[in-house]
Amino acid sequence: MGSLGTRQKADIPIPLERQRSESEEGSPSRQGSRNYDYADSLIPSALPTWTKEHRINLSELRNAISRRSATPPSTPAIPTSSTMPSLSPPVAPPLSPTSQTPWKRNWFSQKSVRKGARPKKKESRMIFKDGKKNVLGHRIMKQKLSYIKDIFTTLIELDWKYVVLGFPTVFIASWLLFAGIWYLLGWRNQDFVEERIKGNNYEPCVMNVHDFRGALLFSIETQHTIGYGYRYITSTCPTAVTFFTVQSIFGALMQALIVGIVFAKISMPKRRAHTLMFSKNAVISMRDGALTLLFRVGDMRRAFILSAHCRLSMICSKFTSEGEEIPMHQYELDVGYEQGLDRLFLVWPTIIEHKIDNRSPLYTVSAESLQHEQFELMALVEGVTQSTGLTTQARTSYLPSEIMWGHRFLQLRGLSRGVGRVVIDFSLFNFTVEDGSPKCSAQELAAGKIEREVNEKKKENAKKRVTFRRRCSSVPAPDG
Repeated sequence: MGSLGTRQKADIPIPLERQRSESEEGSPSRQGSRNYDYADSLIPSALPTWTKEHRINLSELRNAISRRSATPPSTPAIPTSSTMPSLSPPVAPPLSPTSQTPWKRNWFSQKSVRKGARPKKKESRMIFKDGKKNVLGHRIMKQKLSYIKDIFTTLIELDWKYVVLGFPTVFIASWLLFAGIWYLLGWRNQDFVEERIKGNNYEPCVMNVHDFRGALLFSIETQHTIGYGYRYITSTCPTAVTFFTVQSIFGALMQALIVGIVFAKISMPKRRAHTLMFSKNAVISMRDGALTLLFRVGDMRRAFILSAHCRLSMICSKFTSEGEEIPMHQYELDVGYEQGLDRLFLVWPTIIEHKIDNRSPLYTVSAESLQHEQFELMALVEGVTQSTGLTTQARTSYLPSEIMWGHRFLQLRGLSRGVGRVVIDFSLFNFTVEDGSPKCSAQELAAGKIEREVNEKKKENAKKRVTFRRRCSSVPAPDG
């Protein structure tokens, strides 16, 4: 096959329907808008109809097309019947003067992405979907000093990678520090002088320590109370006794601190929160004749969450009557506090409801204005872990783009296995379906209901008046 970089193409057949569409688009009015990659018109439609005689290398075709789209081609020569067969592909149009940056074809997602284009900016949120805080403090006075004063909490909140690397580093540093101290004591007492070692009245500070390696081994044995019996301290140096006591106490405190931190990190209640599930999206649907905000909560584990309860808050701007703007005001959304619906029994996935009434900040929001609103819904489930007795809290948040209007959640039906066993299919946990809810706001819906009630009352009163007049007309008049 010849190179596709030239203007003479290989014998690549094109379907007749494609040829008709290409001939119809050949008008000058449509050529201006037909500024797409050559692969858009060639690859998706031509590949299924190619025969065995016209197999080509796809990678070579893609490379050639990208080279042609990167550099605007010169004016193509008009093909003749001798140079081009009848079923040859159409000539790729040149790039328009307003589009100097070429387009790059994504062969897997079938989307065109402009080279060098910036990715779409992510929406800012205060709480990530996994519950982590996305708020950073800046210019906090005495922040490092406050962290050092609360050193135990600071160490617990460190990532495991820092714990795994930091604790061995602290141990090795302490061994080397005390090994240097023992070596200096021996050097000061002249325990490393050969003439004194060979003497009969020689008694060093530490027996059988003749160099730094011996001092390091003695430091490790002392700090961890190993005590092999070959190296031991003598009563010749009172300073050595003092340092021996200090290192023993330091080693005990160090081991207690490490065991406490590791145990606290393993038993942290936020690990239990990872098994509590929130639905990926929230929905707004009609329930019991009113618009209701819904989201789903579930628990993966078989162990119970004791005293579980739910809260729902809304963070948005607020203007006071004096004209002051509060940029991050917190509204509490009612999820059934008065009826006790906020207390959860998480044996099966539960749908949390917030009725949108005149007390709700979503009262004036409609399906059209929802995507232009700027707020964040924070959902929180809190309870006591049955196995550890510690309080755990799971959090998530929903932005306006993550709220689906006119949808409802699919019901998770239990599947019975054996005798007395119910299995719930969690694969439908995030699935929703459209239910045809009205797109107007709860305020407009309530106004429409009031108007309908007034009209119905007027009709009912009119009927009563007509009935009363008929009864009055049917009564015979009294005799004169």
